Amino acid sequence: MVKTDYIYENEAVMFEFYHIPQLLFIDEKYKEISSEAKILYGIFLSKLNRFPRHDSENKAYIICSIDEVAEYLHCSKPTAGKVLDELDSQNGVGLIEKVRRGFGTPNAIYVKDFATGLR
Repeated sequence: MVKTDYIYENEAVMFEFYHIPQLLFIDEKYKEISSEAKILYGIFLSKLNRFPRHDSENKAYIICSIDEVAEYLHCSKPTAGKVLDELDSQNGVGLIEKVRRGFGTPNAIYVKDFATGLR
C-alpha cells in the first residue's frame, strides 16, 4: 500500500490548472499575439468556467480588473493594459470584448470563441 497524505485547505490550489488552447499557438491568425496574451486568454477561459455571469442576451462574461490582470501576469498595470489590448476586439485580435460598466468599476470581459470560423 502506498502511504499518502491528505490535501489540506490551502494546498488544493496545487491541483488547479489553466488550459490554453493549442490553436492559439499553431493557427496563423494568432501568431502575432504574445505568449502573455495567450496565457491571459487561458486564465480568462478558466475564470469563465468557474465564475460565469450572464447578460440579458445570455452571453457569458467575467469581471476582471486591470489590477487582477497585473497580478496574474506578475507585471505592471501598463503592461497588463497592453496585453489586454492584444486580445481586445477594438485594438487586437478579437478574443475578448471589454464593456465599461461604470466609473471606478472593472470592465465586463466577454471571452470570445477562439475557434470561430474554423468549424
